Amino acid sequence: MDDPFYLSKHSSLQAFFSASNDHSPKGTIDFPIRELCRTVNLHPDYYTLSTCSGRISLFESESTNADSTTDATNGKGSGRWLLSTHSTVTLPNLKAAIKTSSPTNTATGRTSTLLFKHEPALLHISCRTPIAAEHLLKAALGSGFRESGLTTSSHKSQSMLAIRGMGLSLATPIYADLLSTPETDTWLERLLSLYNDKFRANEQRLIRLQRNIELLLQPKAPVSKRAKRGGKWRASSNPTRA
Repeated sequence: MDDPFYLSKHSSLQAFFSASNDHSPKGTIDFPIRELCRTVNLHPDYYTLSTCSGRISLFESESTNADSTTDATNGKGSGRWLLSTHSTVTLPNLKAAIKTSSPTNTATGRTSTLLFKHEPALLHISCRTPIAAEHLLKAALGSGFRESGLTTSSHKSQSMLAIRGMGLSLATPIYADLLSTPETDTWLERLLSLYNDKFRANEQRLIRLQRNIELLLQPKAPVSKRAKRGGKWRASSNPTRA
């Protein structure tokens, strides 16, 4: 078959159906969106690329300047993940993760900065045609993913849809050395409440997205000629006798 879209989809999904792999850095599809991805991938006009169901994380970056939070605020550069989960976080979990951070090295001037983040769901979907992409974009926007958008691929007839809900993103730099005051737990509890609320809101959007995409992609039931003649549009239970 000389269909470029089919060939690309076939190659991309060989691993997906065998081991639930995708093109994200993690390499596997998150459990909360596995059924959603399967629904999309079973349709001939779409297939998923990199995906993330949303997560709460704590990233530690190192800096030689105590006033520099560049690496911390983008979650990149030299450092390590202290916490990364696709669920809400409890205060004991967060405090345990903070305790594993590296202490400040006064001899070298290196200080540890932590970035506490909530990253909402993100799905990249390859679409056979711009029209097919627009249908899926409408479902995403209607589910609350207002920052979603389309780009045209090198195959001019194809499009790539990015489903995003960046309005739920949060990022808070934390200096571990400053968390030894009596007010620390109260502050962390308030912070966690905000982050967990954002995570739950992301979960609700994903539920709506799953429902809207299933409604969009499910086969349409045929309508009987008799129903048309009578002015009532009813799905025929036995199309061969219509």
